[in-house]
Amino acid sequence: MTVKRKTTTRKTSRKKTARKTSAPAFDRVLARAVAAGARTTSAPANSTMVVRVEVDASHIVPYAIGFDGSIVLDGLLPAQTTVAMAPGHHLLSWSFNHSFESDWSHRVSVVIDGGAPLVIDQKSSQSGNNPVSGGTRVFDA
Repeated sequence: MTVKRKTTTRKTSRKKTARKTSAPAFDRVLARAVAAGARTTSAPANSTMVVRVEVDASHIVPYAIGFDGSIVLDGLLPAQTTVAMAPGHHLLSWSFNHSFESDWSHRVSVVIDGGAPLVIDQKSSQSGNNPVSGGTRVFDA
């Protein structure tokens, strides 16, 4: 005797949404990083910061510089941009890939409110650094 089973198909409609970190959540993460001992640089509240990138002429893979979760600089050539720093913690991040270059160098520096330049990352093939690198710096305004 064959028993027929009733099969049912249940439709599940899950709405796929991209997770986006809200500004308060981003601030909480930065506050935790600072409390845990992340490297920070102090800046006056409501100051402006010029971010400069210097790369050699043979640079062939675009670099990326982020500020508070947004890309503010990317490309193959030396460049700079100005960002505003409201009171609070701010995250500057960078990433470089020199894997396809035999002789390479890069430098990331900042100038806060027209002060002296502060070099926050400087690497080169001549110094024996890894060709793929990145980093972060927290600014406390």
